Amino acid sequence: MRVSITWRADLSEFHMKNHIVMAMCLWLGVFSVHAQDKQHSTTVTLAHAVDSAWERAVAAKEVSGQLRKAEADKSAAQRLWAKSPSLEYSQRNNRQQSDTGLKETEVGVVWPVWIWGQRSAQNALASSALTKADHNAQFVRLKVATDVREAIWLLKEAEAESKAAVLLTETLTSLAADVDRRVSVGDLARTDSMVAHGERLAALALQSETSQKLSTARARWVNLTGLSTPLSTEAAAEQPASLKGATDHPEILLAIQSTEEAKKKLELAEASNRESPEFKVGMRQDISARNQPGQSSLIVGFRLPLGTGDRNRPLLAAALTDVEVAETQEQRTRERIASEYELAKQALAIGHQQLQSAKQRADLLNERTALIEKSFKAGETSLPEFLRAVSLSAQAQTAYLRQISKTHLATARFNQSLGVTP
Repeated sequence: MRVSITWRADLSEFHMKNHIVMAMCLWLGVFSVHAQDKQHSTTVTLAHAVDSAWERAVAAKEVSGQLRKAEADKSAAQRLWAKSPSLEYSQRNNRQQSDTGLKETEVGVVWPVWIWGQRSAQNALASSALTKADHNAQFVRLKVATDVREAIWLLKEAEAESKAAVLLTETLTSLAADVDRRVSVGDLARTDSMVAHGERLAALALQSETSQKLSTARARWVNLTGLSTPLSTEAAAEQPASLKGATDHPEILLAIQSTEEAKKKLELAEASNRESPEFKVGMRQDISARNQPGQSSLIVGFRLPLGTGDRNRPLLAAALTDVEVAETQEQRTRERIASEYELAKQALAIGHQQLQSAKQRADLLNERTALIEKSFKAGETSLPEFLRAVSLSAQAQTAYLRQISKTHLATARFNQSLGVTP
C-alpha cells in the first residue's frame, strides 16, 4: 500500500508540473507586466499624450478664443480715437413754410478723443489682459496634464490587476485539473475537487471584474487622448522635479496677473472720470433763396462732457472691490498650492515606503507558498490550506503591482503640485 501511495504521489507530482510553472508565473507577475509593457510603442511619450489631449480638449478651444480676444483688445487699445468716429449730416429748408428756396446743409465728422492718461491706462490694461490669457492657457494645459497623468496610471493599475487575475485563474484551473486526477486515483477526496473548482470559479469572477475595470480605464484613456495604444510604463514614468517650491506654478502666476489686471482696471476707472471729449470737423452750405448762389463755411467744434462724482463713484467702488478680491484670491492660492506641494511630497515618500513593504511582503508570501506547495505534494498539508496560501500570495503580488502604479502616480502628482507640465 505504501508503494502504491508513493507511486501515486510521483504521478501527481508529474501532473502538477504545469501548475508549478503557472504559480511561478503568478509570483513573478511583475516581470511579466514590464516585459509586456515593452511590446507597446515607445515612440509616444507622456508629453505627446498631453499634446494629443490638449488638441482634443474643449477648454483648449476656449483658451484659444480668449487669447484671440486679448490680442484684439490690445490692438484696439492702440487706436487714435477713444470710440469709433461718426458721420453727421443734417439739412434744413422752408419748403413747408414760405418755400423761398432757403436751404442749409451740414456735413461733419465727430471724432471722440482720449482723456489725458486714459489711452496709456487702456494700453496697460490690454497688455495685462493678454499676459493673463497666456498664463490661463498654461494653467488650463496643466489641468489637462493632470487628467492624462491620472488616466495613464489608473490604466496601468487596471492592467496589472487584470494580468494578475488572468494568471491566478490559469494557475487555479491547472490546480483543479491536477486535483481531479488525484481524486480519480484515490489520492485526494472528492471534497478537495469541489474546493479547487470553487476557487477556480471565484478567480474567474475576479478576472471578469478586473477585465471590466480595464475596459473602463482604457476607454477613458482613448476618449481623453485619442491614442488607441496606451503608453508603456517606461514612457509614462516621471522623475521627481528638482524644484524647491511651486513659486512658478501656472495657477500662482495666473492669480498674480489677475491682481495686476484688477489694478489696471482701477487705474483706467480713475482716468475715465468723464465721457470722452469729441472733436468735430465739417462743412456747411447756406442758400438764402431759390436761384441764389450758395455760401460754404468750415465748421470746427469741440464737446467736453463734465465729470461728476455721481457717475464715477460706482465705477471706482466696483474696481476697488475687484482689486481686493483678486489680492485675497492670490493669497489663498499661494497657501493652497504650498499645502498641496507639501502633501504631495509627503505622499511620494510614503509611496516609496509602501512599495518597499509590498515587495517584501510579496516575496515572503511567495516563499511561504512554495514551501506549503512542497508540503502539499508530500501529503502533509491539506488542499484548503494550500489554496489559502496561493490566494494570499496572489493578493500580495497584486498589491505590489498596484503599488508600483500608485508610486508612479504619486510622482506625477508631486510634479503636478510644482506646476511641471510634461
